[in-house]
Amino acid sequence: MTFTGAGYPEFMHKAVSGNSFNAVRSLIERARPGSTITIDEIRASGPGGSRTLPPIAFNLF
Repeated sequence: MTFTGAGYPEFMHKAVSGNSFNAVRSLIERARPGSTITIDEIRASGPGGSRTLPPIAFNLF
């Protein structure tokens, strides 16, 4: 995950594994209008196998 903009004095990147955001909870809580949070390198697995999903970006206004 990457964090930029308001609330983050410099570009921040933090790796998350699994289905929980507890490792980055404190960074998410710092978000405010003007912040951008991007979730990238999303890997999903299911009955059809594994695949990489496109990134998701949240621009807060």
